[in-house]
Amino acid sequence: MPNRRWSVARRGVPAPAGSALVSARSLLAATLASTSDGILVVDTDGAVVACSAAFARLWHVEPGPDACDGRALLEHAAGLTTDPDAFRTTVRAVHADPDRLLEDEVELADGRVLKRWSGPQHADGVVVGRVWGFRDRTAERRLEAELRRMAFYDELTGLANRALFMQRGRAMADQSAATGRPLAVAVLDLDTLKVVNDDLGHQAGDELLRTTATRLVGAVRPGDLVARLGGDEFGVLLPETGPAGAAALLQRMCDAMGAPVLLCGRPVATSISGGSSASGGTPEVDLERLLHEADLAINRAKADGRARVRAYDEDVARADPRRVAAEVTSLLTSPGALRTVFQPICDLGTGVLVGHEALTRFPGHAHREVGEWFGLARATGHGAALEAAAILRARAGHRPDDGEYLTVNVSPAVLGSPEVRRSLAGDLHGLVVEVTEDSRLDLAELARLLDDLRSRGARVAMDDTGAGYDGLRRLVVLRPEVVKLDRELVHQVHVHPEKRAMVEAMVSFCRQTGASLCAEGIETAQELRTLADLGVHLGQGWYVGRPAAPPPPVNPSATTACGMLPVVTTGDLGPLRAMLDRARTPFDVAQAARAAVGPLGADDAVLSALDVDTLVVVRSTGWTSQELRYHLADYPATAECLRTGQPLTVRTDDPAADPGEVRVLRELGYGSVVVMPLRHDDNPIGLLEVFSRAHRSWSDRELRLCAYLAEELADALDRVERTGSPAV
Repeated sequence: MPNRRWSVARRGVPAPAGSALVSARSLLAATLASTSDGILVVDTDGAVVACSAAFARLWHVEPGPDACDGRALLEHAAGLTTDPDAFRTTVRAVHADPDRLLEDEVELADGRVLKRWSGPQHADGVVVGRVWGFRDRTAERRLEAELRRMAFYDELTGLANRALFMQRGRAMADQSAATGRPLAVAVLDLDTLKVVNDDLGHQAGDELLRTTATRLVGAVRPGDLVARLGGDEFGVLLPETGPAGAAALLQRMCDAMGAPVLLCGRPVATSISGGSSASGGTPEVDLERLLHEADLAINRAKADGRARVRAYDEDVARADPRRVAAEVTSLLTSPGALRTVFQPICDLGTGVLVGHEALTRFPGHAHREVGEWFGLARATGHGAALEAAAILRARAGHRPDDGEYLTVNVSPAVLGSPEVRRSLAGDLHGLVVEVTEDSRLDLAELARLLDDLRSRGARVAMDDTGAGYDGLRRLVVLRPEVVKLDRELVHQVHVHPEKRAMVEAMVSFCRQTGASLCAEGIETAQELRTLADLGVHLGQGWYVGRPAAPPPPVNPSATTACGMLPVVTTGDLGPLRAMLDRARTPFDVAQAARAAVGPLGADDAVLSALDVDTLVVVRSTGWTSQELRYHLADYPATAECLRTGQPLTVRTDDPAADPGEVRVLRELGYGSVVVMPLRHDDNPIGLLEVFSRAHRSWSDRELRLCAYLAEELADALDRVERTGSPAV
């Protein structure tokens, strides 16, 4: 626009020389000459008194010597603005109120923005006119707009960014709470961005993001806000949308990504997964909660496979950490939330009760499995407190009799915690600490913690053995006293030869390491008999006895089944008879007995001859080159065994065992022994002692094998002592 020529005349108000007005005008003239702002001074009638050169440049005015018409200047300036009427109205309103102050901005039709301010001009305390000031803020406004764009919009896609998403979302949440209308939030993840970046490069990945943004915007409604939250994650605000509407829109957005995207000149299949949550028109609407729930929903969708959507529902809510944390806290603080039941464990060879396993139940909280409760407690930081509470209840609820034990379960992740350490304080004799499967704790550290428990009398059991390589590695490092067979191996073991082979391998491992093998989950008599026949020492499960409180006895049916094992055949001891037939001396008979320990799963066998009231060991190999003699008066249990003809089993960890027998076992480095009397013509002639390094119970099958061996040895010993010749 060409500059209009204006002259600014001095319409001085008559005043004596040196008056305040003259001084003010002098100061004004100096100010106008030096300022870079556009300054305009008018009198009370609106006539121009003076203006600065900067004013003339800003408003396209060219000063001249002629008088200036204020009204004409107003019309000229108004014509340069985007809203002339508003400009005129503001100027007139300000002039109508001499004391009024003004500060605002004026937008010009050529795109410039001027900051405007105005105030009265005083002389001797009297308003004599008005000063208008203008400053060009066009560059500042553009910079502010650019900064705002950078602060609130994603540079790559042009979508709103997380900051704007949260700002608008909180405003929508407040409006939703005020109106009662629902608000929904959706989050979406590109399933294939990383693959595209790796295969085609980041430029292709950027193009995929831009295409995704375009398709998502095209799939939503006017008023919905699509934002890029970061990386391959997008968020969508869906005002006035309930759960069903949000799920439908989410599916539509997912479907929009079904068509291939052209990248690097070739079509590339891609997909998107999403989760949504809606307020449902509740009085309180929390944007952060909706986002949290949508995140849980998308996690479930991705867990089910890509290119899926999922709405937040009750099933997803079950895994909500916030809800879980509150529920677990309730378990720890509510009286009666924890209940302990005890499942009997029996010796499969005899059916005798040997102990109970303490199991925790959560009455009133049956919507989750017991194992899920403990896992969620660990995930929310309450695992140690919950397990410690369960251990304390178990120990307080049952003190086992002599010779029996109580098993409590502990996960390695919390074993070293202060809470669990306090629950396992003091003397631990009669307690078995069962370590559950957990590969997160270093095995060396776990072994150290378990050794501390052993030092105070506890024994260690290892759960779910046979479930994988990691379990076998833990067996070697942790050296448990009790090994628990995984219930999957136990299920229908009688019809699966591969399971029987695995059980036999575990039986052999336990015999060589001195551990007791316990089968979990026995549900039928067939399973029990098969396990006992394979040499498994201990068993538990619903067939042996269901968990109950107070601690229940062994199911009578299980006790009966333990006494119905198959009768042993001579073929079970292989070449024993051939060796005995060739025997010429008692030492030959003793060597045959030693060779027969393999089928028994034992480590050694010793033959003793009875000499009045003394037992004389008839083999000299292995312990000492001198003759060993034992006086029966020092071993009353052995004397009773010879007198009655009934076998005797002794374990060094049995407090009720004959102290003399226990002392000898420990001196020899063994954990258990079967003592079988040798009889001929119903008279005692000696003993067969079968030793194991393990603190093991002996199955009925093994005892039957020992009895058969004792009969064969007694006949051979009598023959060689009478004739000194082999059998014909």
